[in-house]
Amino acid sequence: MLQTSQMKKRHPHKSNVLLVNITRLGDMLQATPTIAGMKMENPDCKITVLVEKQFEAVCHTIPNIDSVMSIDLGMTVRSLAREQDGIVDAFEYVGEVVESLKERNFDYVLNMSSSAYTALLLRLVDVQRRGGWTSDDEGYRIIESDWAQLFATSVFHQNRQFNSLNLVDVFRCSADVELHPEHLLISVSDADLEYA
Repeated sequence: MLQTSQMKKRHPHKSNVLLVNITRLGDMLQATPTIAGMKMENPDCKITVLVEKQFEAVCHTIPNIDSVMSIDLGMTVRSLAREQDGIVDAFEYVGEVVESLKERNFDYVLNMSSSAYTALLLRLVDVQRRGGWTSDDEGYRIIESDWAQLFATSVFHQNRQFNSLNLVDVFRCSADVELHPEHLLISVSDADLEYA
């Protein structure tokens, strides 16, 4: 793991955090040191994750998450495909998700998904302290942290077959987290182990 002595922190103190990872389950698991580190550095902070509905159950096995929210992107896409009333249904659904997120009054958000959809979604939620990908007032995607910018230029705009950056470190540094466990974290119950 990357050593980050004297890391430049943009948002060191966090009390009510939203972590967004809608597109990739593996990325959510690689974020577990970041989640644990946030709790180590801010023991009283509440951490909520927003994930694709199909990932929700797995997120309940990740330690240090206080609340899991999900969004049903499949339903949204199917609604849009129906056109007319479906477009209205999708718009209303996304509006409900945005309002639900706003009601939680997050003081920090980290978008671990690089999609334009999540960037715009977070712009609508309007949390002022952010890391990762978000959108400006006109809907253009912007990257809010130096580490996420480095990752984007290294992976998206150069050779995708070779990447010297560790995604665990990119998430952690994008969230201004220094303290962290040196491994991924997941809690599997005895009943689940027996079932497997």
